[in-house]
Amino acid sequence: MSTTALAALVADAASAAHGEARRMAYGMLANSVEATKEASVQFAADARCVDVCLRGLEAGDEAIRVAAAKCVKAAAKRAPAFRGALAKKGGIAPLVAMAETGSVEAAMRAAWALANLAVDSAANKTAIREGRGLAALVNLLRRQRAASPLAASSLRNYEGEALRERAAQGLDALCQGDAKNQEAVVLAGGAEPLVRLLRDSKATQMARLRAAFATYRLATSPANWRALGEAGAPEALAAAVDDHLRDGPSGPRGLHDDDGAVAAAAALALLPPKSGGEEAETWATQAVCEHLNKKLDDDKAGRAMRLRDFTLAARALSGRASAGERAEAFAKAAAPALVRCLLRDGWRTGGPGGESPEAYRLLCLGDCAESVLQLACVGDNTASILRTAGAVAALEKLKGETDGRLREAVRGAEHHLALGLIRSNSPIKSHSSKRYDVFLSHKQTDAKDFARALHTMLTLRRYKAFLDMEFDGSLDTLQEYVASSSVFAFILSENVLDSPWCVAELTAAVDSGVPVVVVKKEGSRWRDPNTGSLSLTFPGPDVLKKLPARVQQVFQIKIVEHSDVYYAPFIDKFFDRLEEAGLPPAEDPYALTTEELEGLERGGRPRLRHMLSMMDGRRPSLDGRSSLDRRSFDEDGSQPTSPASAAARRLDPLDEVTSATTAETLTVQLDRRTLYVLAAIGAGAAVFASIGTAVAVLLLVPR
Repeated sequence: MSTTALAALVADAASAAHGEARRMAYGMLANSVEATKEASVQFAADARCVDVCLRGLEAGDEAIRVAAAKCVKAAAKRAPAFRGALAKKGGIAPLVAMAETGSVEAAMRAAWALANLAVDSAANKTAIREGRGLAALVNLLRRQRAASPLAASSLRNYEGEALRERAAQGLDALCQGDAKNQEAVVLAGGAEPLVRLLRDSKATQMARLRAAFATYRLATSPANWRALGEAGAPEALAAAVDDHLRDGPSGPRGLHDDDGAVAAAAALALLPPKSGGEEAETWATQAVCEHLNKKLDDDKAGRAMRLRDFTLAARALSGRASAGERAEAFAKAAAPALVRCLLRDGWRTGGPGGESPEAYRLLCLGDCAESVLQLACVGDNTASILRTAGAVAALEKLKGETDGRLREAVRGAEHHLALGLIRSNSPIKSHSSKRYDVFLSHKQTDAKDFARALHTMLTLRRYKAFLDMEFDGSLDTLQEYVASSSVFAFILSENVLDSPWCVAELTAAVDSGVPVVVVKKEGSRWRDPNTGSLSLTFPGPDVLKKLPARVQQVFQIKIVEHSDVYYAPFIDKFFDRLEEAGLPPAEDPYALTTEELEGLERGGRPRLRHMLSMMDGRRPSLDGRSSLDRRSFDEDGSQPTSPASAAARRLDPLDEVTSATTAETLTVQLDRRTLYVLAAIGAGAAVFASIGTAVAVLLLVPR
């Protein structure tokens, strides 16, 4: 349609009086705008389009409201500016009202329009939530299918089928990258009807596809995991993946296209595992690794699945990994993509939640660094796989990052991949007469990855921490370990108080007089006894009263709140509480002892330059530790003149780990004893180089 003809239709709709003429004007405009992509773009560019849509949405005639909703749906899909302009003029409220009280077709059209208005618009997502739009869409999902098909081609198969499809589409769009909306949908009761739609054998492929995407969005928030588990989401997702693999995308139980299966697989990767569905989980792992690699090359805004979706899934899978062949297989599949992401440059696209490109970069890199950390914690085999893939050099590139979560993950991963090999020769000792500084108590199904990360942070700061991940002794023995610890750190998660072992450990700490520090894992939720919803951010009295009275007092002390967004303050508060409980201040994560530095020589040409490059600025200490002062760097980045740097450069050919940062950017001030060791190593290397040169000359001289 020509621009002139479309402009005439807009003019007719804007000027038409009440009655049949107005109904016809809006109907013709809607049909034209929906007909082609070009027409919808032309309509969105017309200065009158927002007012025409608003006037139609507020009309008393439902046919006009439906036509106006069609125009909104088409224009919002193609024009981001239109989305913002319509919302600012109040266009969301009449659409929500249509979804709440309109006929099946009116509600379906309103849901579709709301879905498109939410795409890549954080402001509209918030406005729709605050305007009761999420609850309206959840209620549409609960509508029952009619018994007979309708003739109208705009509605698929059954009266309620297109309605449920568009309601699920709306929830998918509204929850993409928006944690508040994700949790609000579950609190509104959205988990159960979405899972029911995913399981419905009579539902269309498109309806189940939308349900798979929406379920995935809910699964990205840990606060929703328990509700999704109770609704049967893990089993439904596994069955959907199995059916899709068996029947194919176009089969009777397929998900229309492979994107739906990938969304279901990603959700399956995020949710705590259930028994059964091993084939689906294996395919989910493969799909996550494959699409993580693909998204590194193509992560355009507006796509249903973005790079962050797969870095999150990889992080969840890494956190659940345990020593064995499956963990090694996952490490082999994931390591190349994780390293590629850590090395990636040129982040030009923001996140689906309105994040800037820089904020989006930090989120994705933080996920990948934590994945590397978790896999490195599994064992020597997975750590070796990561080193072979180039993880050490990739992490070293990020060592200067200031983001708290990313920095801690990088440091922890480097420790396990490189420094851990050196420090194994210098075991950490408790700071008191007790066996351990910190006992970490957690429920593995809730907080396995989080406990590993905390254990690594404690180890890096030279605290001796006990983690019962691989403990296979008796409960009595475990209680003895609690009593022989200086501080008891209790990770509060959704199901930890249901674990007899964890409650017994907590009780042993109280009875033994061991100070308790409670750390609440982000996203944990408890059931409100009045409403039945999982809306409480702390266990209620009905939960705590099941504990012994002496143990209940522990939860009256201010807890430490874990937060990925505010990670640096969380770390500071956690270590402050450990100090308040009696532990000495945390040490510099990379302050090597004199014995460790001497162990460099005994270790047989270890990773000296790499280790020096990983050290951050250090404060002088009184216990024989080395000191590094970045203020002594040459301002122009030229070659430093310290003997330690010269020794590092001479050892460069012997380095076993690739270093992305040159030794010329480092200078190290070491104590006299350490300088002797490093100078001896450097001199030895120089002698060997001279001998090699002499031999080569003799061989080349003509006889």
